[in-house]
Amino acid sequence: MLPISEFWKPEQKRFNACVIGRLLIITPCSTTALGDVDGVPAESDYSQFHNLNKVAEQIC
Repeated sequence: MLPISEFWKPEQKRFNACVIGRLLIITPCSTTALGDVDGVPAESDYSQFHNLNKVAEQIC
């Protein structure tokens, strides 16, 4: 996963979805601290993806 830098911006389609509140893009923080998902190690892309969804759910 590439980090989101200070000046990073998604492509126009996703940017517009963010503007109208249809898409939230968050960057991985310490999602491994949220633990394994369905027995898959927390360090895996699978668990990081699902843990980020948990974070987004809490934000929403």
